[in-house]
Amino acid sequence: MGLGALDTGRDAAGSAAALTGYLVLEPDFIRALIQLGEGDAWRRKDDLVQFLAAPLDHNHRLEVP
Repeated sequence: MGLGALDTGRDAAGSAAALTGYLVLEPDFIRALIQLGEGDAWRRKDDLVQFLAAPLDHNHRLEVP
């Protein structure tokens, strides 16, 4: 199925949902997302290590930057 098969004449929400559904099943798109996530994780490695090493305190909410 190519992008030309999507019905872009419908309302924008329907077209966006169809495009999202198509991209989620596209292996190259998934591979690119994984690579982006890995790059982000390596850039924030120190923050991730600190976050994962922090003791668990059930009475405190963690702040996400």
